Amino acid sequence: MKIKQLFSRDIERKINPAVVVSHQDSATIITEIEEYVFTNDIIENMYRFLSNIFNYKDGKTGIWLNGYYGSGKSHFIKYIYYCLHPSYSEKAFNHLIEGTKDTISDFSEATPSNFLQLKKQITNSKIDNMMFNIDAVSGLDDGKDKLPRILYNVFNGFRGYNTKNITLATLVEKHLDKIGKFDEFKKIMNESKH
Repeated sequence: MKIKQLFSRDIERKINPAVVVSHQDSATIITEIEEYVFTNDIIENMYRFLSNIFNYKDGKTGIWLNGYYGSGKSHFIKYIYYCLHPSYSEKAFNHLIEGTKDTISDFSEATPSNFLQLKKQITNSKIDNMMFNIDAVSGLDDGKDKLPRILYNVFNGFRGYNTKNITLATLVEKHLDKIGKFDEFKKIMNESKH
């Protein structure tokens, strides 16, 4: 018997050495969903994470993901993204629920039925996802407000606004968008560049 015969999947296929936020091709997404391995801790934290997004009532929900290099943070957050994304949610939740059946303890709230409830909440909600690698968008600036500016610029880019100039995005472009003149403004600006 050869070692490769011990595995259910072909070990000679292309395997990404690390999960990268920017890898968004469909083959990578399917592989990352189908091959995600759930432990009790991962299931508990996924349940807590997804549940808090919808059910936390005290103030605004903020989640900070922390861990050592190679601990699985990127894969974890990307799987959460798949659970929240309309195109991948069904597949991601089905795999998660299957993984939950075999690993979760008797006293956990992270049961298949509770995950099904979360899946229904997500399906019936309008959710916008912004997933990005902060290093890829941070630039060279090391100012004291670096993180808030990065987040604001990414949010502005998500809305179709300027990603470098917060003032322009919030005072001009947002206002033009509100009054229905933003597309006309972009068209004029693009024409002036040529």
